[in-house]
Amino acid sequence: MSPGFIDFMSKAPMLIFLLMTIPSVNGIGVRTAVFKSLMKFPLPVALAVEVVDIGLRMVLGLIGGCFFLFHKRDEKGKGLE
Repeated sequence: MSPGFIDFMSKAPMLIFLLMTIPSVNGIGVRTAVFKSLMKFPLPVALAVEVVDIGLRMVLGLIGGCFFLFHKRDEKGKGLE
């Protein structure tokens, strides 16, 4: 079920390239198709990997947004007065 190290290292750059070039909303569908075809994952596993990846991106984005929102700014960063 899991690809070998060499197999993964040769196909992961193709996955990243496809996610950057094919227009889609957050890569939904592209990731599943690539995991299913290139990585030879079964469809349920490919869908699960995609959901986990999207969930991690959203959680990390929320954490970064909270840091930005509650970060104390110094005197120089207050803007125009």
